[in-house]
Amino acid sequence: MHSENLDNQSSYIIDEPVKAKDEDKLDRYPIAQRIVKTIAARNDPSSLVIGLYGEWGEGKSTVLNFVDSIFSSEYKDSVCCIRFNPWYFRNEDQLLTNFFEILASKLDERIKFNRERIGEFFKDYLAKLVPPTTTKFVGIDIGEMFNRWGSLISGISLDERKKRIEGILEEEKKKIVIMIDDIDRLDKNEIQTVLKLVKLLANFKHTTYILAFDVEMVATAISENYGDDKVAGKNFLEKIIQVPILLPKISRNSIESFCFRAIRQELELLDINLNDDEWLRFTENFEAGLSIRIQTIRMVKRYINALIFALPQIKNEVNIVDFLLLEGMRIFYPKLYIDIRENSLEYISSISSQQNTPEYKQNESNRLTEKWNAFTNDVRLAKNLLFCLFPNIRDVFFTLNPDNSIVRELVREDKLQPKQRVCSEEYFRRFFEYRISDSDISDVEMYKLFQQFTSESFPKTIESFFAQGKADTLLLKIRSRLKDFSIQETEKIAITLAEIGSQHLLNKNQKSIRLIPIHSLTWDFQNLVYDLVLELSDLEERFNLLQKVIERGNLIPFTINFFKYSITDESYWLSSERKSVLGQILATRVVRYFEEKSIFDYDEHFKLLIEILLDFGIKEENHRLFEKEIKAKPEKATQLLQRSCGVRPFSNDFNAFENLFNFEFMCNVFCKVYDLDIELKKCESEQNIPDEQKLVYNFLKRQCRHGIDI
Repeated sequence: MHSENLDNQSSYIIDEPVKAKDEDKLDRYPIAQRIVKTIAARNDPSSLVIGLYGEWGEGKSTVLNFVDSIFSSEYKDSVCCIRFNPWYFRNEDQLLTNFFEILASKLDERIKFNRERIGEFFKDYLAKLVPPTTTKFVGIDIGEMFNRWGSLISGISLDERKKRIEGILEEEKKKIVIMIDDIDRLDKNEIQTVLKLVKLLANFKHTTYILAFDVEMVATAISENYGDDKVAGKNFLEKIIQVPILLPKISRNSIESFCFRAIRQELELLDINLNDDEWLRFTENFEAGLSIRIQTIRMVKRYINALIFALPQIKNEVNIVDFLLLEGMRIFYPKLYIDIRENSLEYISSISSQQNTPEYKQNESNRLTEKWNAFTNDVRLAKNLLFCLFPNIRDVFFTLNPDNSIVRELVREDKLQPKQRVCSEEYFRRFFEYRISDSDISDVEMYKLFQQFTSESFPKTIESFFAQGKADTLLLKIRSRLKDFSIQETEKIAITLAEIGSQHLLNKNQKSIRLIPIHSLTWDFQNLVYDLVLELSDLEERFNLLQKVIERGNLIPFTINFFKYSITDESYWLSSERKSVLGQILATRVVRYFEEKSIFDYDEHFKLLIEILLDFGIKEENHRLFEKEIKAKPEKATQLLQRSCGVRPFSNDFNAFENLFNFEFMCNVFCKVYDLDIELKKCESEQNIPDEQKLVYNFLKRQCRHGIDI
């Protein structure tokens, strides 16, 4: 839609652990420092296994990054820190093979002792520890694995090998720290492989393991082998882990601060400026409805990345605060989000006057709450978001439970009057489609249109929207802005629409963005023009605009229908005298319009045209109009009589139509068309004669009684 916005899009937040101290926003660096100092300061040469416990996304990998960084920068001469992630390998065979290869490679790289290679000592030790002919290690034949490596097992005893390795570490004053991450991402067999591997090597002096995982997930995964419950799994872990470290929960304030900083950064990049009141509206509703659902930084990153994707495409076209909150609902209340998208009318439709009762509201609130309970176990928090986003939902609950969130949003909306809301039929689809659809008109285009008020291109632009099938959308958008137009703008729009007329709506493939169906597009068109007239509060200005619409509007079908619609308005402001003035203007236009056309060709509108001429036309002009038509085609006299009598009940009394046509002229025409003596006798003797003939004869009889010579 707006390619310039896409060019300014920021990079997505990659879900990777922090590496640099200055990037630590969640106070994980002090934990790493404490772990490092504990290991570095130990005088006890015995091995140590540290368990770093935390849920996914709580920063375990970040702590390991910091530990590695501190050891590398401050203890590189005394500590050999080795990082291993078993999740990178697709099966147990690869996992074991790569663990021993990485271990050997890193040790040989970091610890030099004469010509001996400590890494090879470790490989030999493990191969000797697990003989290929007697033992398989968690389904993998370790001896066979070492044979594939081509390693040779020397004749030195196992204890001597172990002592030799420990001696090298002692003489070199080296400590080995082996960090294993993402254990909780493995399947249960792989988890047990890693834990048994650690147990196998945990008796080496000067060696420390740091294992990072979610203790609940790992305990559950291994439980079936140790008692078939989570407690048994935890008991097994206690036999391996000597120092359990539970990462402190990241405070909600820290998570919110991280989230708000990232959002501000993205908004600034896109030149989206929220004022203080708008930012307060966002943060308060975020805290009231979303904050508790965001438990980890990883969840924040998902939310921010969703915004990074969508905001550049929609930034000028929706209410930004609504969009930020609704995207949060999409991420953290997905089922509720889908319900809103698929049942839009339930959320944006207002309560009708018939429904506005305590009983209805109570039933409706119970129904909605029960439905939302199926979507989330945080209904109370979800309601806070719904009250902010959808005032009609808020209205259902207001009188029943006017809590602080409802009152706050009521006060706020009176002050902010935010536009481009998701609760608006005009904008609803944009929030879910992230684009301007083919049937929609962007706010940028609407802004440009209203900048053309005084130029000749204004009507042409409106006509182009009609030609594109966007008339319904344009009418909806104009209606939503009625209160924003100046008097001059209101007059300009009303007259322009009237001059274009509604005939353009009938032959085009008009599309719509509406969620609530309208009666008809042509009805809505004339209704909008009339509502524009009513926007003028001064009655004289209002009448003057109505008169201009009647004088300049496209005559058929718009103006004649519009006039009929407007004069039936029961409003006090339009007096009978003024209705008569407007009717006379229109009747004169009708007569002039048909100077070069035949009124009989307009079957669909003939009745309404007759009514206008009959009620408001000048008698002499009406007579001339129809005499011209009938002289050209005398058979039209019968059509005129028949159609005129269809306008209103006549009961054989034709006096009401004297203003429409000349009776003597009509009688003379009928005498030429019919043999009256024969036809009158036939009319008197036969009952089943055509209605139009009977109508003509009744008319002629009436004229005879009034002394007209036929």
